[in-house]
Amino acid sequence: MGVEFYFRARHDEWQFHVSLNPKIDTADINVGREDYFYLEDSYANASHMPLDQAREIIQDCA
Repeated sequence: MGVEFYFRARHDEWQFHVSLNPKIDTADINVGREDYFYLEDSYANASHMPLDQAREIIQDCA
């Protein structure tokens, strides 16, 4: 069984979320919870990030 994740690249940043609680949607994670994994970083014009770059970031986060 895999673990669901949420990846978002918008404006000038990307975010990667993983919920450690299967009852919490990864897109609804708020900073401050202890049952999730969250990373973010800046990326110029992330809204137009190439797919290969997004895949590489996701693999590095995972």
